[in-house]
Amino acid sequence: MWKHIKTDITIIIIFLGIVFLGTWFYMSYTQPKEIHYTYNGIKYHKAKKEIAEPVCIEINGKYKRSFWGERDEFVGKVIIGNEVFIFSRQPIVFNKNMMAPFVSYGRSHHGTIFASRMFKEITIDVHEYDGYLISAPCNDRKEAVHISNRLMKKTFMNLKIE
Repeated sequence: MWKHIKTDITIIIIFLGIVFLGTWFYMSYTQPKEIHYTYNGIKYHKAKKEIAEPVCIEINGKYKRSFWGERDEFVGKVIIGNEVFIFSRQPIVFNKNMMAPFVSYGRSHHGTIFASRMFKEITIDVHEYDGYLISAPCNDRKEAVHISNRLMKKTFMNLKIE
């Protein structure tokens, strides 16, 4: 009889341990994380290879990773050169391909943002200026194009910027 009780207690302890670890993993994975990045980036034209200029990009805010069908979200501020974009009332909500409208509260639709998880790399397709993209972190047009192609290929499978 004691052997049967020991087996039941062991199973209960293992089950509770698995539940505890699963809960801890879920909470730590989806807990919003503070991010503060300053990148050197490049603003360039898709078709005109001679047009490329450096731009400073700052990203400050909270990034929440998704889990099981939820969507990654960013709440905070993005500064591109001298332009400030606030995403506190209306966060950036990424789709499954890590693409989202780049629409800051009180402003018009600036473009579409493509990002890697936690904003390690970004590309913004700037709608205000036809054919322009901004990519970071990078120091030249070649690196910027490489980042854009990698981030945008999930959405536009046949797109290849040269």
